[in-house]
Amino acid sequence: MDIIHTRTLDELKMRYIERSIESVKEDSHMWTPLKWQEFRNRPIKKRGVITDMGVRVAVAKAYLVSFCMLPDKQYWVSNVQDYKKFLALDDTDKSMYVREVYDCDDFAWRLMGKFNHPLYGAFAHGIALSMSHAFNCFVDWDKTLYLIEPQTDRIMKAPVEDDMYTVRLVIM
Repeated sequence: MDIIHTRTLDELKMRYIERSIESVKEDSHMWTPLKWQEFRNRPIKKRGVITDMGVRVAVAKAYLVSFCMLPDKQYWVSNVQDYKKFLALDDTDKSMYVREVYDCDDFAWRLMGKFNHPLYGAFAHGIALSMSHAFNCFVDWDKTLYLIEPQTDRIMKAPVEDDMYTVRLVIM
């Protein structure tokens, strides 16, 4: 590993960004300092605000028997296209599934961690659990609940006709 010699912190940041440009190919899905600079105001854009009660109503419209843990009083909302752009950059779906070691809940928590970056933490997205599966979810600007399968980046409008995706708990 090469040592980068600089005089100032700003110079160090620029050298680090230059280095990441050289080391990452154009078609890479890795988050790099360059990608964060390019997408810091995107891909998920604030397109409205929803209250915690609005989130509860959106979840209840799709799944009557569910419980929501919502620590905030209001959340930002976006649209499906913005989430698709975010998922295209994210590499969570590239991880290897290993039963009981790195399985569905680990994928869901990892993607939630990416969503909880300071740029995106105030949005109405979270973890959703059924009786047998863990995945992610979000409420869009039309107050509709969507589910995200973090292992494949598939986005599904709720309710989904599959017991595996029958939401029992939402944590945002």
